[in-house]
Amino acid sequence: MKTNFKLHLSAGKDALRPAMTFILLTQKEFVATDAHIMSIVPNNRILEDDSIALIPNNGLLIEAKMWKTIYNANHISLSVDGNKYFITGMFNNKPDITYEVQKNGDDYNFPNWEQVIPNNSPSEDVSFIGINHKLLNNLGQALDLENFKLYFNGQNKPIVCKPAINYVQDYINENQYGIIMPYKIN
Repeated sequence: MKTNFKLHLSAGKDALRPAMTFILLTQKEFVATDAHIMSIVPNNRILEDDSIALIPNNGLLIEAKMWKTIYNANHISLSVDGNKYFITGMFNNKPDITYEVQKNGDDYNFPNWEQVIPNNSPSEDVSFIGINHKLLNNLGQALDLENFKLYFNGQNKPIVCKPAINYVQDYINENQYGIIMPYKIN
């Protein structure tokens, strides 16, 4: 299954927050965040069922720099050898690339990303909220989207970015979304 999710663009680069330099792979989704933007992609958009079945309960951590080298593979799969987990990108025109990945919680604990997901209805008071266009562009590339619907939740609250419904593209999964933190404009 060919993918083009540039999740590494949503991952952190700060050595002081090393857990954010990884992409979390859970039994449901891939998650990448740098604390300003977050990308969430259902894992069945990237992996086949046999690979998804191998994911442990706590999830796996894939280094963002590793993901950058395999995100556009023709096929991505997981494998297990003893207690070690591996992710492989298979390409048509170059050799396969395999990396060892680690269990979430072994060396690093990915932050509790679900706590920032807004659970209320969008707010009407959004007249003074700004968005960093470079971060929004990175989020669009990470999610492989050209058009978003933005759901504002009020001043200083996360903005949910979902795929704009395009009836021509019936493959869009509504569970694929991103989060971008707003900038307050005075």
